[in-house]
Amino acid sequence: MTGGAGAPLEGTTAGVAVAMARIELGGKRRQLEAARKRLGAMWGSRAAGFERVEGDFYEVRPLPALEEVEKLVKGNPDVARWETELAERRAALAATRAQRISNLSVTAGTQYFSDEGETAFVMGLGMALPLFDRKEGEIQAAAARLSKAREEGVAAELGARTAMAEAYAELAAAHDQAAALEGSVIPAAEAAFAAAREGYLQGKFGYLEVLDAQRTLFEVRGQYVEALRTYHKARVEMERLTGAGQARDRQGGDKQTGDQR
Repeated sequence: MTGGAGAPLEGTTAGVAVAMARIELGGKRRQLEAARKRLGAMWGSRAAGFERVEGDFYEVRPLPALEEVEKLVKGNPDVARWETELAERRAALAATRAQRISNLSVTAGTQYFSDEGETAFVMGLGMALPLFDRKEGEIQAAAARLSKAREEGVAAELGARTAMAEAYAELAAAHDQAAALEGSVIPAAEAAFAAAREGYLQGKFGYLEVLDAQRTLFEVRGQYVEALRTYHKARVEMERLTGAGQARDRQGGDKQTGDQR
């Protein structure tokens, strides 16, 4: 219960809590303004010329199975481009090999034989023998470029799969944390704060107990927001790695538009 001797302590503690809250609020506002400027810079604007960004920050989708996500790695732009690169280098190697085969030349005409006093129609076939220029150096270079493209394609896919696995792990952790906080932790903290406030009004608890319960509620709510932030960042990263984000945008999936002013 609140007493005369405890009142100054409670007042000081409350004042400190308010001051810390104001400091934290100022920091969050500066972070928000910096984020607005970074977002505006993405489309070439020097200033954040919009009031707000629309979107459901609290939307948490069901977590996809890792096996299903792994099937989409081929859609990663860094991986998909190697299919075209390999086709071009295969064609270059085939063209270089074809240059090694000499063209067949055909000649035809008439020839007069003075001994017999007759004229005859003659035809000839000719082909140059590539004894010295067999294009071996160019063929080896083209084959080496094709082999290097295969290796780089495999490395690109491995890198994409590794990055995807890391993003999926972060997504799953944030997803589970957000679900736990929303489902049980936050309701429990809200109930504790409500009970402490009611007990204070009835004279059963002191103000410090109420302040402590309120601080705990704010902390778990902050953890919930941070878990959601991590979840959305990991989800966007996975969409980038799998190419799913481009397909979703073409289908008109999520709505995230800036309100330009």
